[in-house]
Amino acid sequence: MGALTEDECLDFLQRIETGELTLEPVHCAQDVFAGDVEYLASNGWSLVVFNDANEWDYIERISSGDGRKIGFEEISESMTRLSHYSPTLEVSWKVYRIPGYCDHRCELCDRDIQGGWTIVDRRMSCHHCSPPETAAAKPRRAPHRVVRREDPRRQRRRR
Repeated sequence: MGALTEDECLDFLQRIETGELTLEPVHCAQDVFAGDVEYLASNGWSLVVFNDANEWDYIERISSGDGRKIGFEEISESMTRLSHYSPTLEVSWKVYRIPGYCDHRCELCDRDIQGGWTIVDRRMSCHHCSPPETAAAKPRRAPHRVVRREDPRRQRRRR
């Protein structure tokens, strides 16, 4: 069994963007805020994206249904087109549920969330869309804008 090729990975991402394949996040993408977000695709593949303050940053890993994998190091060192892949802001939100730098959006009504939110079935929802039993619970608050530690992989990518 060989390694995943750049063309296979780009085809996979294109099929996601066109809606031919669907993604399901393992955890709410916005709740990660800064870190790896894993998605399971309808074809049995998986994708891990580094979400940096709710903004798409880079591909951490792609795994095929037959067990082949490719990680950040190999992508950044030998796959120029794949290492520069970044979805549009619209695709980032509509497909990957990553709303944009330091933003939070309700995944049910698309409203910007300014105050608290609730996670319902791995989806971030505003107080208008939360079911009554979860709305009564104390809502989560948006993280403060603080200086965060830099990911060492980002330093390598910037060179």
